[in-house]
Amino acid sequence: MIEPSFRDELLERFLRYSSFGTQSNLERADSGLQPSTESQMVFARLLVGELHKGGIFDAALDEHGYVLARIPASPGLEDKPAFGLCAHMDTATDAPGDDVHPLVHEAWNGGPIALKDGFAIDPASDPDLAGCVGDTIITSDGTTLLGADDKAGVAGIVTAAFHLVRNPSLRHGPIELLFSPDEETGHGMDHV
Repeated sequence: MIEPSFRDELLERFLRYSSFGTQSNLERADSGLQPSTESQMVFARLLVGELHKGGIFDAALDEHGYVLARIPASPGLEDKPAFGLCAHMDTATDAPGDDVHPLVHEAWNGGPIALKDGFAIDPASDPDLAGCVGDTIITSDGTTLLGADDKAGVAGIVTAAFHLVRNPSLRHGPIELLFSPDEETGHGMDHV
């Protein structure tokens, strides 16, 4: 069970991050441009600022759109190997990805989830969804991609990192965070 304040922080961060359009562009990525869209760089700058504000001061953005941040080890654990967490900032191009309006369906009752323009997600045709009765379900409004792949990963890593920074009693070795652009194009690790 996730503690309520951690859950609320994670949910708020995910909803905020998913509202940023950060779709990659395969054609531009294949030509060597990275990041392939300026929106990924805008989001990366936001991430660096948020990491600094949250007490992770060793966070930087490079010219290719990669964000690297380091959380120092707890005293006495500096010689431990670094633990890395990685997520990508871009989203797929399968559907529109700008002007995203996430919808939160708290304690979902198991019925079809109505979206805009007559669209619905029906658990009768989705066995995975059918197993989530009572859970919180997050969708787009049906007109855009939600971008959970991988804004959920980015939000989870940032939220966990801030939790560690705020709770020094949780001892750990060095931690490195990497947020990459252009994973959806197959070029996410080109400049790591």
